Amino acid sequence: MKAIVLQTDLVQGLNLVSRYVSNKGQLPILSNILFSFNSEGLFLSATNLSVSAKTYVGGKTKSIGQTTVSAKTILEFVNSLPSSQVEIEGEEGKMKISCDKYKASFPAQPAQDFPVLTDSPLLEEKKVKIETSWLFEAASQVGFAASVDDSRPVLTGIKIEHQDKKLIMTATDGFRLSRKQLEVKQWTLDTDALILPARAISEIVRLLENTTSAELLFLPEAKQVVFVLDKTEIAARTLEGNFPQTEKIIPRDFSTEIVVDRKEFVSAVRSAGIFARDNNNIVRCSVSGHQLSVSATGGQMGESESVVEIEQKGEDLKIAFNYKFLLDFLGSVNSERIVVKANQPTTPAVFLLEEDQSLLHLIMPVRT
Repeated sequence: MKAIVLQTDLVQGLNLVSRYVSNKGQLPILSNILFSFNSEGLFLSATNLSVSAKTYVGGKTKSIGQTTVSAKTILEFVNSLPSSQVEIEGEEGKMKISCDKYKASFPAQPAQDFPVLTDSPLLEEKKVKIETSWLFEAASQVGFAASVDDSRPVLTGIKIEHQDKKLIMTATDGFRLSRKQLEVKQWTLDTDALILPARAISEIVRLLENTTSAELLFLPEAKQVVFVLDKTEIAARTLEGNFPQTEKIIPRDFSTEIVVDRKEFVSAVRSAGIFARDNNNIVRCSVSGHQLSVSATGGQMGESESVVEIEQKGEDLKIAFNYKFLLDFLGSVNSERIVVKANQPTTPAVFLLEEDQSLLHLIMPVRT
């Protein structure tokens, strides 16, 4: 197998797919990049089994075939080459790369040991064009609430449901929940509900950050969705399992409601967080007399209290939270003012944006 490509194109392709290699020891082949030489040119692929990437480099192919090479080593070497033509030649057990006066040889492993990636071009007729705005919303306003603990895989995902011309995106780790509703013009996939890994959506958004639309392919047999943009495909494996029935968690009625300036709330929580770190990250919020007091005690570090003016409806309230959860939410939105609704110190509090209540965030309080 042999091909000639431009160094700049090869670097761009390697940089893109190398983000999806895995260095986990169970499957060493996942730390490699798959080089596929065919009549169209050179394709590069990588996967961590959760997310896969395939991109077209181009060039002129002199002989076809496939092989895999360590991502880290080859990326470093190709980055050091001058901007010129690069010749890539695969032989049994090795790959040779030459560019001007530079030459290198890398150990290679057989392509048959590499996990099979979906060949989505075979299913062109099933691709649908989508607006990417909902992906950006999911990544920025919902995804951070997903669990990072793989012991319950379904909680590491974002559930995406289509109901009445709306997309409802929900993530929860059992301690907090984010839900975003968006109007969509069309939804032509063969399913009304998907659970996609939150980390996969974040990676896909990075690729799509400068585009407003892409193509989407749902492959129920392979339990995958494939996002296609220009010469690159990103495939994410859907998650299986029973996602929590979040509607049962969200309170309907509240005894206390406040409206608070987001920036002032952030400053108060950050100040208290300095002391909360020595006390299980607990900050106490007290609502009384149109004021919100945010305080924390840090043992030998001392204590802190900040007071913020608010609009208040209903009863006074004392409730405690993990300050990191508060900052995660407050940092994910740009709203000037935040609406907070609650009932008791032991029941969930709901956080909304004053001007756009299509986003709902819920945080379980901490018992003190």
